[in-house]
Amino acid sequence: MIGGVIMNKILTSATGLVAALALVGVAATANADGTTGNPGINNAQLTATATTNGQLADDDSVYFPQIASGHTVTAHAAAQSRVPATRQLRLSARYHQNGRTLTFLKAQRGTVLTLHNGKQQCVKRLTIARDGRLTVKLTRAQAQQLGAQRTFDYTVTTTGMRPYTVKCVILK
Repeated sequence: MIGGVIMNKILTSATGLVAALALVGVAATANADGTTGNPGINNAQLTATATTNGQLADDDSVYFPQIASGHTVTAHAAAQSRVPATRQLRLSARYHQNGRTLTFLKAQRGTVLTLHNGKQQCVKRLTIARDGRLTVKLTRAQAQQLGAQRTFDYTVTTTGMRPYTVKCVILK
């Protein structure tokens, strides 16, 4: 019975000593430059936490950094801005069925213009070469394909801007 008590004390002190050495080892490897996460605690204070019987003193002397619960990191895609209505490409005149030309105002160089018929089929796609007025010439087959339905639309895509689509009614 007495031997069990002595053995228990030896194991307890040995466990405490191993825990203290492990704590010092973790602190030394985590902060190899000799600093700790808390500027108020140095390595001498970390080793002084073990008492004479090998037990750790109190948990308040060991610094554990807390992660702020409200801090989250989110990735945002680059926000695309809209083209102002005053700078949007627009038709200068209404389109008549089987018309061979379309005239646009406020064209910008480098913008991609795509014409779709009423069934959302691509009729013509082109990149604008100059600013200002733009005249798009259609072949006879393209004009028939564009005028087959009651409406058509065109989509304008500019680099760095959100694409926009304009729907137009075809006159007879």
